[in-house]
Amino acid sequence: MSVPLPQVPLPDYQTEVTRRKDQRLSQICWGLFLIMVGGLIYWQNVPPGVWFIGSALILLGGNAVRSLTNIPVRTGELILAGIFMVVGLSTFSGFNLPWLPILLILIGASLIFRTPTGAPREHRRRER
Repeated sequence: MSVPLPQVPLPDYQTEVTRRKDQRLSQICWGLFLIMVGGLIYWQNVPPGVWFIGSALILLGGNAVRSLTNIPVRTGELILAGIFMVVGLSTFSGFNLPWLPILLILIGASLIFRTPTGAPREHRRRER
């Protein structure tokens, strides 16, 4: 015999207006990203690392607007922005880091130290 779970009201993020704002903000960020990439392809004499720095600034700006408008911030984008900023600044300054091994190490560490989400095991076992 399974016990029904109580009905929990949807968080503010699930409301239609907030969801539309989040989608529109994502569209704007993608538009800025594509304009930046097009500009960097057109003007080929751009210093190395500008692509990473520009991408990081777009991601950080989008999450700043999310924070100011009470839309949940996307943690994955913040992590990616931090990685892009470090890689971009190191490349721009001429100090080339081995960013691919560093990225793989960070992803592996995040998988190991990630906080478990969802219901506890005992609860999931009882639901079956």
